[in-house]
Amino acid sequence: MDVASAKLKRIEDLTNKIEKNRVFHKNDWESMNQDFVGYVNDTNNLYNEALKRVKEAGDTKGKSGGTEEFLYFEEVTQGHVKRAKALEEKHKKIDNDIRNGKIKPGKDIIDTMTPQERDEFKKTLTPEGRKELQKAYGKKMAFTSEAVPTAQEFAAIGFADQLAMPLWPDAQSTNNVCSDASKMMADFFVSPAEAGIGIGCTALCTNPATLPGCVACVLTGPATLVYLYKNTMTCLQSCSCAWYRFWCCLKKAGCMALWIATCA
Repeated sequence: MDVASAKLKRIEDLTNKIEKNRVFHKNDWESMNQDFVGYVNDTNNLYNEALKRVKEAGDTKGKSGGTEEFLYFEEVTQGHVKRAKALEEKHKKIDNDIRNGKIKPGKDIIDTMTPQERDEFKKTLTPEGRKELQKAYGKKMAFTSEAVPTAQEFAAIGFADQLAMPLWPDAQSTNNVCSDASKMMADFFVSPAEAGIGIGCTALCTNPATLPGCVACVLTGPATLVYLYKNTMTCLQSCSCAWYRFWCCLKKAGCMALWIATCA
């Protein structure tokens, strides 16, 4: 659990650094991308191990196994739920600030960006954002085209068909795309009644006399979490958390927040 918590802390620290310094670097996204995937994998493995211990306790009538791991997992992840939600909100703000040019790519990015990356980044910027980048970097960021993403490029967000929204930036911001996508994902992944699977079992699992009830309660969750884990990993792998498409980081932050909220 300490390893998973450390990954969440690294994402938080990096997010705070970008927000404070008003600049981001290429390796920021590479590091964040790895920690998103690592955190979900770690917590999934930990939850499964905790469930095995609870099941063993039920099978042996308490002679082996136990509920301690499950209760500890729940205690820690309850705190992670609030932190993950706060992280998602910060990513929304950063995404908006990047598009408006208030947070800029570092010189290391500008000097090494490919034409394809430049074009993709350009499509995420507002007119004001383009002016800010040109002001900061001159000809290197002199955008001559007012290109709008094609339907295929917009579909890369992953939710165009379901949301059926007009193309941004003219009529739709990436902020709203990701916000609406997060709601759509939440409805698709798990119903509100199933969210917070673990917390409803903690009272039963703290009392040895109610061990059978604890086991029955805990073992109702795995089927939902297997489904959720697969969809969460699909979300995390659906697009690269690259500096020129920060909305991917925002989407991943939303998926991670939903994942841990459901586990807890």
